Amino acid sequence: MAKRVLLATRDLLFRSKLGGVVAAAGAEVSRDEAACDLAVLELGGPGAAERIGDLVRRGIPVLAYGSHVHAELLRAALVGIERKKQQQMQISAWAEQLEHGADWIKVYMTHRSWVDEQGALVSQPTLTVEELKAIVDEAHGWRRKVACHAYNGPGLQRALDGGCDSIEHGLELTDAQIAQMIKQGTWLVPTLSVYYYDHDPADTPTGMRDRKRVAVHGVSFQKALRAGVRIAFGTDVGGFVWSDPIAQEFAREVEFGMTPMQAIQSATSRAAELLGKRAELGVVAPGAYADLIAVPSDPLEDVNVLKNVGFVMKDGVVFRSTPSSAVK
Repeated sequence: MAKRVLLATRDLLFRSKLGGVVAAAGAEVSRDEAACDLAVLELGGPGAAERIGDLVRRGIPVLAYGSHVHAELLRAALVGIERKKQQQMQISAWAEQLEHGADWIKVYMTHRSWVDEQGALVSQPTLTVEELKAIVDEAHGWRRKVACHAYNGPGLQRALDGGCDSIEHGLELTDAQIAQMIKQGTWLVPTLSVYYYDHDPADTPTGMRDRKRVAVHGVSFQKALRAGVRIAFGTDVGGFVWSDPIAQEFAREVEFGMTPMQAIQSATSRAAELLGKRAELGVVAPGAYADLIAVPSDPLEDVNVLKNVGFVMKDGVVFRSTPSSAVK
């Protein structure tokens, strides 16, 4: 009898993709939680932890994930492949992305986070150093780079030890980790603004986590900036509504110690350097892309004017021009 797989994910396109994996493995998608042989569950929804616990108690294997589980891992779970083989399949999966033209590989080195009994922010690590090194070696062999989503703690340390090119978020950095980033040339891509949104009540575990993220992120940003860590602009848009201006991040960068010019450079010339596109992006020069914006007043006087872009040119083509952006 074919294995029956429950796909409990809110992303319909992703569910469709996983459904194809299930079918290719000779299994079938089941809507009956009581009769499934494997459950694929998205964490974070209401009652997710209780649901997983119930399934485990009933002896049903669970493949749980925080954002996106790679199809290769579902394939491995369906055919009963051992851990070492799963790791090899992970590498093959990333190599497949590189073959399809990916310029960067992003790896989640930390998962969910919480505040422990001592009031410290704790983040669940994911891959081992050895697993990440294998991915980094593969990507660097293609002359591509690896970005690591990492909040803090062992997962962030593994990201550094594994040789990643950039730390995404980097909520809490120790002095030793900052020194290691400088020595290795690792970039920091902080995302300050997003953590000021939608806090849960202060007396709840998630509310304490929300506030702790804000408290440690600004301090780490300041320490990294003073020490000379290379910093590029990040937003984590999607963590807040897409209609809000991503330019709000400039004001946060300035609040925590950057000059307005440094903040602007973090999103232009410094970001281009991180991407390996210094001659093409983030610069106004012959041969570069003609990507330009205009704002009503001097952003060096008030960086918040970058939220009000009146003129947009992309690769030499004007996409937006309002009367307020006209040269006077």
